[in-house]
Amino acid sequence: MPKTSVDDSATQTLGRTHYFSAMLEQLISSQAELCAGSAVNPPPTLPTHVSRRLMITQNLLKRQSQELQQAHEENKRLVSLVAPMNSVIKKFRDEYTPELRNLHDAIGVLKREFAFYQEEFVIEARKSIDNIAAQKLKVQQRIDDIERKHMLLNARIDLHVKEKELSKNAQMVI
Repeated sequence: MPKTSVDDSATQTLGRTHYFSAMLEQLISSQAELCAGSAVNPPPTLPTHVSRRLMITQNLLKRQSQELQQAHEENKRLVSLVAPMNSVIKKFRDEYTPELRNLHDAIGVLKREFAFYQEEFVIEARKSIDNIAAQKLKVQQRIDDIERKHMLLNARIDLHVKEKELSKNAQMVI
C-alpha cells in the first residue's frame, strides 16, 4: 500500500474521517487493480474492522447496483408496454367514441323522458290515491248508514217483540 502522509490527505476541518476515506479509496483502487490482473503491489493488510466495513460497503453497493439494474430493466419493460397500450387506447377511442357519445346523448334523452313520465306517474298516482280515499269514505258512510238502519230495525223488532209479550201477558191476565 502506498504510504499516505497525513499532510496530503488530512485537513484541519475533516480530521480522521478524511484520512479514512482516502485509505478506503486507495484500498478500492488496489482491489480494482488486483481484479484487473495487475499485481504490482501486494495486497494491503488492513485492520479487521476496516476490512469488515469495506466488505459490508462492497456488498451493499453490489446489492444496490443489482436492485438498480432490476429497476432499470423493469422500467424498460414498462416503457416498452406503454406504446402498444397507447395504440390500443387510441384505437378504442377512435372506434367507440362516437358510439359512446351517441349512447351518452341517448341516455340523457331517456333520463329527461323518464323524469317527465315519473312526474306524470306521480300526479296520476296522487289522483288515484285521492279517488280511492273518496270511495273509501263513501263506502264507510254507506256502511255507517246500513249499521244505523240495522240498529233501528233491531230496535223496532225488539220493541215489537216486547209489545207482543206484553199483549200476551195482558191476555193471559184477563
